[in-house]
Amino acid sequence: MIFKTSGWTGLDMNSLLKAFQVYWRENSEIALGDKVKASAALSNEATAHLVLYAFLQRVMNGGAVIQREYAAGKTRVDICVTYKGIRYPLELKLKGAMSRKNSLEQLSGYMDRCGSSEGWLIVFDRYFKKDWKTKIFWKDHNSGGKAMHVVGC
Repeated sequence: MIFKTSGWTGLDMNSLLKAFQVYWRENSEIALGDKVKASAALSNEATAHLVLYAFLQRVMNGGAVIQREYAAGKTRVDICVTYKGIRYPLELKLKGAMSRKNSLEQLSGYMDRCGSSEGWLIVFDRYFKKDWKTKIFWKDHNSGGKAMHVVGC
C-alpha cells in the first residue's frame, strides 16, 4: 500500500521505495542491458533517475506530482514527490560518488528547503560483481528531528 491509512492522507514512501528495491533487483538487467552496457549506463546518474522516475510515475499515476530536479533555493532535489501538499524529497547517488555523510548533509538541506521532516537517499551500487544481499539495504538516520532513510539499490 502506498497511501497511509488510519486518518493519514500522505504517501507511505518507505513501502514504495522498498517495492522499488524489489523491482530494481528483478529488472535492472532489462533496464540497463548487459553488464558492459550497464556499467556505461550507470556511470551517469541520469539512468538511475529515469528508472526510479518511471517506477514512481507508474505506481502513483493519479494523485501525486513527481518532479525531477525540483528547485530548492539555488540547488535542486533529484526527485521530489508532492502529494496533498506534502513534499517527499529523494536524493539519488551512485555508490562512491560522494561520501555518505556529505550526501546526508545535502539531503538535510533539501529537506529544510522543502519543509520536510523526512527524506530519502537512494544509493545505486554500480558494481555488478557484488551480490544483491550487499546492494539492497535500508538504514535509518535521525538528526535534528529529521528522519533520513538510506536506501540501497
